[in-house]
Amino acid sequence: MKRFLITLSFASLLIACGQNSAHIDAAKNKLAELGVSDPGKYEYKASEVSGLDVYKKIATKYTNQSHDLKDIGDYEGASKKIEESNKNLTLAEANKDKKFGIVNAYELAAGDTLHKIILYVDDKNTVIDFENLK
Repeated sequence: MKRFLITLSFASLLIACGQNSAHIDAAKNKLAELGVSDPGKYEYKASEVSGLDVYKKIATKYTNQSHDLKDIGDYEGASKKIEESNKNLTLAEANKDKKFGIVNAYELAAGDTLHKIILYVDDKNTVIDFENLK
């Protein structure tokens, strides 16, 4: 029984590592599409989360952007961001049981973070959204 449990936990670890690797590969491809000259210069950390968490984070991003637009008087732009946020909240409920990923890409120099990008990856290893943080 002990041997079975050890084998089962090792197999689970291999599956999780493989999924994280696929998420990182999807993130690297997206960075190349966005015009990042050398995606290999970034360090990547991936974590597996539920679709519910990913879409809630994306919805929060759009809600915050709507507040910024409202503050500068762009009410039409703010309204579009709220619509996008609501769409993501609907998707959150629909994908709550699926395993998605969040990939953090860091550009480092001498131990300091120069640039950080957060990429949200769905269960089909497609980047569905990202945040470009400077």
